[in-house]
Amino acid sequence: MDKSKEISFSQISSYKSCKFKWYYNNILRIESRRLRPTISFGSCGHKILEAHYRGKDIEEAAIKWQKDMVSSSEYWFEEEIEDMKVLADNALKSVKHYLLYHPEDRDWVVLDVEKEYKVVVEGMSGIVVHGFFDVVIRENKDSKNIWIVEHKFPTSLKSEDNLDLIQQLKMYDWAARKVYQKQGSVKGCIYNQILGKAPSEPTINKNGSMSRADIATTWEVYCDALIKAGLNPVDYMEMEEKLRQKTFWQRNKILTTDVERRNFVVDLKSVIWEMNKKGNHMFGAYSFICDGCEFRELCIEHLKGGDIEFIIENSYRKRQARK
Repeated sequence: MDKSKEISFSQISSYKSCKFKWYYNNILRIESRRLRPTISFGSCGHKILEAHYRGKDIEEAAIKWQKDMVSSSEYWFEEEIEDMKVLADNALKSVKHYLLYHPEDRDWVVLDVEKEYKVVVEGMSGIVVHGFFDVVIRENKDSKNIWIVEHKFPTSLKSEDNLDLIQQLKMYDWAARKVYQKQGSVKGCIYNQILGKAPSEPTINKNGSMSRADIATTWEVYCDALIKAGLNPVDYMEMEEKLRQKTFWQRNKILTTDVERRNFVVDLKSVIWEMNKKGNHMFGAYSFICDGCEFRELCIEHLKGGDIEFIIENSYRKRQARK
């Protein structure tokens, strides 16, 4: 194996899902010449939350994200630039609602934000797993319990039953116990899902009453709107039951057992060993995950026995270093 070789979870995940994608990304280190940064609700939301946990202005963070996106490419259309502004506004609104209705966050003692970690894999000389924790916290000022907080902005909330299968959380748990072993007791991961849209504000009827339409919002948001309008929430209690079924945020604490941790390390070492094995045969996933992949054209040409080198030379370029 190469000395002092860093491997990220994204590399491991990519290798397990499609060897060709991993090979093009991490060995040949190429990217499509047509590639442009993705306009992502999640990337904007993360920047806003990062600013919040660092004690900075979240509105300025949203504006900066938008400006950085515009400057990242000279090929944006005017419509896309306008989409960025709308997305940044919606992400800011969504995060503001999340922070307002999760008061337990105010007890947290933030230890690190976007904390970079590098952890040596024992028994694998020179192999280091590299990554970042979104937020690292203590439960409160008197607690020794440490949690790794991971934020996600999905289009729909994952059920709790599926969260134990997220290997990235196992990676965080394993790495955090090595990084923070002298600072307290690492309990596990807090998986925060914030829906990629904010609750809607109810409208006022012409007669001054609040609309009772079944909108995508929460009872808390609806109740606050009633109070702001000078209306009594008691008169609208039938809306509480209707809106209690709607959720825009979900928080789960994921605990990893000793058995799970041992199994994770065994699997981790097996994948890393295979990734570094000489003469490792590369092949594609050839499935639904190919849709939208920037290397799809190369895989099709490989299957047909075409000139892959010609396509790489004309349609791809050396991948630029990520900031």
